[in-house]
Amino acid sequence: MKFCKSRHYQHLVMKKPNVKYEHKTFLVFGTTLTGKSSAVEVVVETLFEKEKCSIFFTFDVNDVYESAFAMFEASEKPQLEQLKKQKRNKEAKPVKIHCLFSLKGLEKEIREMKKKYKDGLLPEMDFIVLDITHQRRQETEFLMETDEDKGFVKLMVNSGNDLKKSDGMHEFKEIIHNKTKKHVEYYHGEKLKEIDPIADKKDERFLFGALNLFEKDKLLMPHNFSVTSEDGITVKPLNMREILEDKKSYHVFISKLVDDDPKLREYIVNHLLCELDRNMEFSPRPVVIVTEEIDTLSEFGSFGRKRIFDKRNGEMMKRIRKQGVTMIGVATEYTKTGAMTHSKSTVKLVFKLGADDMEKMKKIYQYTKQQIKIIGGLDIGEFVMEGEELRRVGAKVPKHSHKHHQMNFYEEYRKDFPEKLKDYSSLVKAMKEYYKAEDKRIRDEESRVRELKKRGIRRRQEYEAKKKGKEEDLQERDEKRKVEKKAGAEKRNEQIVKIYWEMRKEKGRVSSRKIAEELKERGIECNYKTVQNVLKEKGIKLFKSKKDGNYDTDNLATMQGKTGDESEKEESGQ
Repeated sequence: MKFCKSRHYQHLVMKKPNVKYEHKTFLVFGTTLTGKSSAVEVVVETLFEKEKCSIFFTFDVNDVYESAFAMFEASEKPQLEQLKKQKRNKEAKPVKIHCLFSLKGLEKEIREMKKKYKDGLLPEMDFIVLDITHQRRQETEFLMETDEDKGFVKLMVNSGNDLKKSDGMHEFKEIIHNKTKKHVEYYHGEKLKEIDPIADKKDERFLFGALNLFEKDKLLMPHNFSVTSEDGITVKPLNMREILEDKKSYHVFISKLVDDDPKLREYIVNHLLCELDRNMEFSPRPVVIVTEEIDTLSEFGSFGRKRIFDKRNGEMMKRIRKQGVTMIGVATEYTKTGAMTHSKSTVKLVFKLGADDMEKMKKIYQYTKQQIKIIGGLDIGEFVMEGEELRRVGAKVPKHSHKHHQMNFYEEYRKDFPEKLKDYSSLVKAMKEYYKAEDKRIRDEESRVRELKKRGIRRRQEYEAKKKGKEEDLQERDEKRKVEKKAGAEKRNEQIVKIYWEMRKEKGRVSSRKIAEELKERGIECNYKTVQNVLKEKGIKLFKSKKDGNYDTDNLATMQGKTGDESEKEESGQ
């Protein structure tokens, strides 16, 4: 890092000295619209060109694809004028967008594109989910918001170690549940072996509540998960080793499609950084990691997950710098950023700060009037280095495009890469089919396990009855249960028909779903399919309506002295 004078500014530049470049950890501070992102892009661009670094933008907190604008050439007039003064040519960079996949999020995005552009096409992206087998202790402590060795932390880590490549969230919860149960093995009625649980039911409930964070978007998937659409678009788990081996591209990670939950998005950043840390040895080139809005991730004086992120980020900044990694954190507030992140950074660039942040800085560092005047009078694109506050520095502009507040990524992409636009409707269809098949597999598995439990209970009952010489009592009990089950079914059927005619008199039209809901209120569990089957047995036909389920028209027509066809014509206004 050296200062270099020019006709226009003093610039902070990266000159390649005779010795090898020493990787640093940067923190860049400044309120919005001060030019800090542009300065970061110049540092990244220089490292990419001179040091042949691989680039990782780990988090786009505002979901405006700001980092992905590097794929476009500079086009704004002020930026082009600055490049001309600096005798630099505009140049786009190779960018790969890695988007965290959510079916609901993708469907919503396609609908928005159809409203705006009619075709529903989106940019070319690499869709990824998170590998459930890679959620280790670091992720567990962040999710549970504690780094203490508590029971639920041990339970989740221990259960994660037992996962197979084909296991997903359902199997993970089953493993957790089994580890909180006391296991007893019997042989001819005698206790053979007893295994105590590794945690209690309270820990299990706590973990299940925390794992609900991923249920909406189904982000945690099996290690061998892969779904490919008819046109060859694939969704698969994140493979950081494979990404690190790419020598040519900027890598931008986007969480735009997932639920707008701060904890979920912060968890994604934490996991990405952990995966980078674990796979750094496979990178053939130095790596640059840029983390946007780091002050929201590692808030000063905070507790829970933010304190844990600050601690881990600080440790990572200290350790992996020696492995050929440059880390750059970007923040809007200097005094809000976590203590560990602050202390482990080697270079701090301060752009114009907000009034409240500036007041706190004056008290902390006891700035002189001259220093306050320089920092307070910084223009857009100007900054000072910590320790060099009397020296005003001008940031260069990048050769590629820079996101301005009025620019839209989708519009720019459509102008520059119309041939790369993709229709993801086939991927939506493929994912729906996968989820449907997975739900059926889980239901079938639960049914199989339930039957096995029933058989086990039956065998124990038969053994106990035989041991006590009461086989006849067991047979009588079975007969009694059959009679009770039949009587219960008859009572349910009577109630279905009764509710049907009650609703007929009140509303005229009857829905099988409404009947099922009424039965539930009366204490009888029954789904709408059973209602349909019972009514069918009684000779009552239901007509399918998109609006509110299954309705009867033939019976209503008979009640009014009309045929079903006449009733339907009357309803359609013919």
